[in-house]
Amino acid sequence: MGNAVLLSAALQLDYVQSLSNLSLWLNANKAKVTLPPYSLVTAVFTKGVSITESNSSIESVNEHAEDTMQIPIQTALTTLVTATQEYIQQQQIDRPLIVGIRTGGVWIAEYLNDQLGFKQAIGILDISFYRDDFTRNGLNPQVTGSDLPDTIENRDILLVDDVLMSGRTVRAAMNELFDYGRPARIHLISLLDVGQRELPIQAQVTGSAITLEIDQRVKVTGPEPLAAEIIDLPNKLAE
Repeated sequence: MGNAVLLSAALQLDYVQSLSNLSLWLNANKAKVTLPPYSLVTAVFTKGVSITESNSSIESVNEHAEDTMQIPIQTALTTLVTATQEYIQQQQIDRPLIVGIRTGGVWIAEYLNDQLGFKQAIGILDISFYRDDFTRNGLNPQVTGSDLPDTIENRDILLVDDVLMSGRTVRAAMNELFDYGRPARIHLISLLDVGQRELPIQAQVTGSAITLEIDQRVKVTGPEPLAAEIIDLPNKLAE
């Protein structure tokens, strides 16, 4: 079996201690791990480690393989749906409108809208003209425009994005929303929160929180299948 090993029954008996032992093993062997499906703990991502849900197994990673890490996105999605349902009930929101920030936020918004059983179509925001780096970086060549209901006056907006990082995307989205009207409240929902905030913006609902190194970013692809991975940026881009 070479460097590939199976997660022992002894480790599974004391799962919390197992994770600690497993983390040490991963750091020493640059391995990737597939955790048991009953695991709902928050994973600490380490370079060279990929964590997904399936049968228990550990296998070696080629040291020359691309330095990326898969994120167990289905667990985050399930958590996001449950937490959003609870939040809507706690806040007594009776006329919510889900609005997704293009592109990844739209995929997450559509998933939420379907899972929550909402009949109204989601709203879509393309913030290209509202970004604070627009004059410096120019216009995204794939601008497709926004699509919102005729009015958002006095509506509770569930603003959805895929990854919350600096907060600048959310700020731009809120600026655009207010050009369409004055909502009663805006509630921020993010699938992944990776920290590194540059503005005082915080999500009310998050599927998962991940700690990144300064030279790492999260890449979300989709919509079918929906996936996310942590990638390492070239040093020049990370500065």
